[in-house]
Amino acid sequence: QFRQMGCAGYLIRPLRAASLLERVGLALDNVALVELPPERKPGEAGSVLIADDNAVNALLFRSALTAAGFRVHTAGTGAEALERMGETDYSVVFMDIRMPVMDGLEATRRIRSLAGPASQTPIVALTADIDPELEERCRSAGVSQLAAKPIDPPRLRELAERWARVHTKAAQ
Repeated sequence: QFRQMGCAGYLIRPLRAASLLERVGLALDNVALVELPPERKPGEAGSVLIADDNAVNALLFRSALTAAGFRVHTAGTGAEALERMGETDYSVVFMDIRMPVMDGLEATRRIRSLAGPASQTPIVALTADIDPELEERCRSAGVSQLAAKPIDPPRLRELAERWARVHTKAAQ
């Protein structure tokens, strides 16, 4: 039925990056595509909190980081992120700067004022508009690194792995 409609193929849920690349390769007449790193079991690489009010961003980030072996939790506001920080020890937090209820910078300031190891968790702030003034405000709030949106999955995984290693070394 799909072929009659002119489709070169179809995908089955849950969608996996390897399946997507395979189907795109078939559609492009077996053009060789980039090989993906091997998938790890969730939690093997650490745990990540994604604080982003955009559900599509959160889903894409979750998919990329789960495939990289991270256990992933999400929060739709800074207030939710702060609450989650009290419940779980995360390896790294990806914090959108602009969110409702409590923005990412205020959530970061409050996380940094928590008692215990949660206050030392690396926080990568994400925003679409980076400027020198914003970078300074992020540093003042306690952000570990500022990254520009949109962020592609390989870069996201690289940041998560890097900051998870930093967090693990600091905890030892």
